[in-house]
Amino acid sequence: TPSDVMLLVSGHVEKLRTRDRLHGRLSVGSLIGGSAIIDSRPSRHTYRASSFLRVLRLPAHLFTTVVERNGLLERIRRAADLGAFLDNTNLFGDGLQVAVLGRIIDNATERRFAAGETIEGADLAVFNIIRSGRVERLLGSEVVDVLQERDFFGEEAAVFKGPCLFRIKVVEDTSIVQIPGEF
Repeated sequence: TPSDVMLLVSGHVEKLRTRDRLHGRLSVGSLIGGSAIIDSRPSRHTYRASSFLRVLRLPAHLFTTVVERNGLLERIRRAADLGAFLDNTNLFGDGLQVAVLGRIIDNATERRFAAGETIEGADLAVFNIIRSGRVERLLGSEVVDVLQERDFFGEEAAVFKGPCLFRIKVVEDTSIVQIPGEF
């Protein structure tokens, strides 16, 4: 595990995970090493400076003490878990600004649907990203697409405020991260 957490004060850092062919950028305000320290494990990513950097180096014990004293452990774990999931999607894989990621995490919910259910109504008025499972996108009774882990739907209503033209049928038990279009 890292001995320090780095707070990016200026510059840009590339975040790489070649196993999954992921490449993203960290912006000012990002923490490097926080999740690895909290979970006592090595980092899953390689970091590379893509410009001149200024970082604030925080010793691991100081970071852990601040997190524990302020009751932030569960929030940081949830943020790390959801952030790691979003990092592995094509849509968010290039990285997000820390403030934007924080707002998404604060407003996101996770829903589970059983095989055979139809996703409709308010669940189609938000942006949905499949965390696990499979769904079919239907136009009338015709299957137009089969969506699986890391695929998304509901953008018509969440982003563009338009009606959803498709029905979504759950093929196998599915877990979905839901993000409201406005928050």
